[in-house]
Amino acid sequence: MFYGKLRLEARLKRKQKVIYEFVFQLINKRENRRKAESNSEGYLCKHLSLFCCMLCKNPVVQEKIVAEIQWLVGPQTTPFNIDAFVDRLREKELDRMQYLHAALTETLRLFLVVPLDGKFAAGDDLLPEGFKNIK
Repeated sequence: MFYGKLRLEARLKRKQKVIYEFVFQLINKRENRRKAESNSEGYLCKHLSLFCCMLCKNPVVQEKIVAEIQWLVGPQTTPFNIDAFVDRLREKELDRMQYLHAALTETLRLFLVVPLDGKFAAGDDLLPEGFKNIK
């Protein structure tokens, strides 16, 4: 009778271990997905804010982009109505905005927004070629 209880407890512990591992894997997957999504949104926000800053510093580029938008979408109404502008803006017009695309890609090329995730040694290390890496 006593040995039967031990076997049942051992089986229960094995099953609990499987369930715990599954739950921890699921939690880790969701956290990694959430971190990846928040990082990509952060990069997009940083890039767009940098692009707006560059537009403010370069009024000639700003005027060319405005002229391109007005040529493709039409002149703005007075007073400016964002809803009317969005209604007139279609994917076809966005594909034809070559100057805007060039300005965005050039800003990204010149001022690449990357995460500051520096790597460092946990302790002193000696690499195979004899190079000493000191913390």
